[in-house]
Amino acid sequence: MIDTSWRIEDPDPDEVSVGGPSTGIVSLHFLRSALRRRWPVWVAAALVGMMLGIAWTVMVPSKSQGTVTLLLAHDPGVDPATAMSTDVSLLRTRTVAQRVIDELDLPLTTEGFQASTIVTPVTPTVLVIDVAAPDSTSALARAKALSDAYLAFRRQQMDSQSTALIAGYQAQVTNLTKQADDLTSKYNALNAGGASGQGDASDLLTQRAQIYGQVSQIQQQMEDASLQAGSIDKASHVLDPPSVVPQSAKKRIVLNTMAGLIGGLALGMGLVLFQALTSGRLRRRDEVAVALAAPVRFSGGPLTGRGTRLRRLTRRSSRQRSLEVLVHGLGTAVSTPSKARPARLAVVAVDDTDAAALVTATLGAQMAVEGKAVFLVDLTDSGRLEAALKKALARQPGPGPRVEPEVLRPDSQPFLARGPLGAAPGATTELSKGDSMRPAWNRAEVVLVLAEVSPGVGVDHLTSWVDRVVLLVAAGRSSAERLRTTGELVRSAGLELDFAMMVGADRTDESSGLRDPEDPGWAGTGNGAP
Repeated sequence: MIDTSWRIEDPDPDEVSVGGPSTGIVSLHFLRSALRRRWPVWVAAALVGMMLGIAWTVMVPSKSQGTVTLLLAHDPGVDPATAMSTDVSLLRTRTVAQRVIDELDLPLTTEGFQASTIVTPVTPTVLVIDVAAPDSTSALARAKALSDAYLAFRRQQMDSQSTALIAGYQAQVTNLTKQADDLTSKYNALNAGGASGQGDASDLLTQRAQIYGQVSQIQQQMEDASLQAGSIDKASHVLDPPSVVPQSAKKRIVLNTMAGLIGGLALGMGLVLFQALTSGRLRRRDEVAVALAAPVRFSGGPLTGRGTRLRRLTRRSSRQRSLEVLVHGLGTAVSTPSKARPARLAVVAVDDTDAAALVTATLGAQMAVEGKAVFLVDLTDSGRLEAALKKALARQPGPGPRVEPEVLRPDSQPFLARGPLGAAPGATTELSKGDSMRPAWNRAEVVLVLAEVSPGVGVDHLTSWVDRVVLLVAAGRSSAERLRTTGELVRSAGLELDFAMMVGADRTDESSGLRDPEDPGWAGTGNGAP
């Protein structure tokens, strides 16, 4: 006996999500496919960014930059790197910036002026100052004013330090001089007392001599401090006079153009990837099949020529191939007609009525050329089936059909019009017995109905026209919930959903769309075989 106590039950099919990627993760292939699919967006963003960079270069004049080089002397007893760091800090003070602003009457704040300056210590004694300005004259004036203000401010700080140091030394000299005067008074008193005090008087003279020696030493330090401050101030000067930094116009154009190009490219690609990651629209065949609970047997690329004329011309062959694939797929759903029971099929457009009209009209024209009696019904709001049929007949090779297909479009509210199938006696329907198109309906071997689906209206009226349905889904334009609701509406009306087709499918989609109905990923039970 097999122990099933550990068995994990299969998930409920209704609880399986069909809106996201099948693997639950975002792969590099998914991101690359999104970028390839919407490459015009990020390419256009890159080109716009590049043009904005060029426009910025042309419309916004470049700022001039003045430069000045200073040679700064320091105290030999101080570490040169530390001394240069102190000089840079003094230069970046608000006091220096405000002095320059006041001298030149600049319409700037101290923070704004400081942001326009760049200080670069080249060596422990050489300092380079760069100042940005609207023009070369202002740049020279600001560089000169800044260097003068800085040197004057630095001189003041050094003088204040030297004055404070000398004042301290002077206080020591005054104190020592007072001590020497006291010793002199004591010595005179002992000397007047006779020979008995000669020994103590000699000691007093020695102490006084030592004090005078300290006074002399301090006075020498005072002179050294004053001389050193003066020498440092005189040795610090402008090494290279203010000048304007030459700027290359070509370099500026290249830098601004590349900056705009890279910025636009990053913005465009970011926008594309963000929309791809946050969008709930389905693009893969397997996701659409799971949502509809019906296989997606045929798919093709876009059928409408959008974009520039060159782009439409280059994609004409691929659109023609996609149209042939979808028309062939729709033709497989039309069973072999017989006089006893004509083939009646509805093509229900989901979000792309124009593509559905084109496919339906092309198939009707082909069958008419083959000699079959075809009757077309247009139940859409746009009513473009008749015009699409005329174009499709014009494109058919060889002679036209013996009998052109009839196209019926109800006058009012075509999306609610009811047909003659299963109508109660006396009920108001289209194609009543006295209608002029009733004979064409009666002799038709193939009936193709073009319709749209709306969750608020349903598709119950289609049962009075056909008994089988093929859905044409536009890739990337429907959510999983909308497709699930569409499949449920078709089945609840009692219509047979053979399969679905996709228009606008991605070339990078490698899924088949032929899902197993027994797979728990199905949201319902489809009638069509996978």
